[in-house]
Amino acid sequence: MVAADPGGSPWKVPGAWTGKPPFPGRREGDPRCRSTQAHRHGRDAPPRRPSNPQGHLTGSPAALLRHPIGPAEPSLAYQPIWNVRQKAISIYLGEPAPLHAGANATDPEDIGRADGQVLSRVLADIATAAKRQDMGSVCVPIHGATLANAGPRAELVALCATIPAELRSQLIWEIVGLPAGIWENALFSVVSTIKPYGRAIFMRRALDQTEFDVPAAVGVHSVGVDLRDVVGSETDRAGRMKVFAENAHALGLRCHVHGLATSSMSLTAIGAGFDYVAGPAISAGTKAPWGVLPYDAECLFRRDLGATPARTAAARR
Repeated sequence: MVAADPGGSPWKVPGAWTGKPPFPGRREGDPRCRSTQAHRHGRDAPPRRPSNPQGHLTGSPAALLRHPIGPAEPSLAYQPIWNVRQKAISIYLGEPAPLHAGANATDPEDIGRADGQVLSRVLADIATAAKRQDMGSVCVPIHGATLANAGPRAELVALCATIPAELRSQLIWEIVGLPAGIWENALFSVVSTIKPYGRAIFMRRALDQTEFDVPAAVGVHSVGVDLRDVVGSETDRAGRMKVFAENAHALGLRCHVHGLATSSMSLTAIGAGFDYVAGPAISAGTKAPWGVLPYDAECLFRRDLGATPARTAAARR
């Protein structure tokens, strides 16, 4: 049986959607309005991060921070994630704004420092968003290298220990950069380190890593893939995505996909059975996590998130 969905919000959800934003005017950063960049380059503009078929750190949060990693917190972009089952945008993936792509961070200390910077920025942003009392969940990428090395792990846990309980209920951890074939006891150690400080664990894999017995055994909620790191035609990726989703569901896991650059690939992901989908085709990144927004397949062909006929609180648990 598939686990309960973590993507809802404990905050009060706005009522029926009217097709208009609940805030006066529309400004850049509100996911209800495409960003000016997306308008300039077209709604299906390609992602700006380089492809990385090996699945290393090129497409990871640490790699988006230009070296050397300094003390300043990074600027984040929040990618809205469409929860297909709930027909809503209910999760926001927080990543360093893709302005410094191309770094190749490999040192665990640097990677751990990057993860800590991202988390610090996320915590500041969700504390502000919580005051609006309509925020969704925030997905925070954490590298396996950070959790597997004693020094970076201790620093991250110390930071996590400062997170108030009411904000922990809004956090979803996505573990990235894990090696293929990781042993169950090793993955259990990684998951158990971070799990007490959030509501669910996601895990990012390569598209061809489709054996999920170990993630299912240690309490991972969703396994996923970042298509920004995958080469191949849409037809080729479609078949591999279907296998990925089928294998995940067979073990009671949910599955997610990042980096959907076109409406056709978004429909392919839905048809393959992915539960959570995200990318430029869904929405441009936002400057802050926003609330739970109604969203369905019709929205792929509209400019405004949620601008569909009136919908009630679609993101209830």
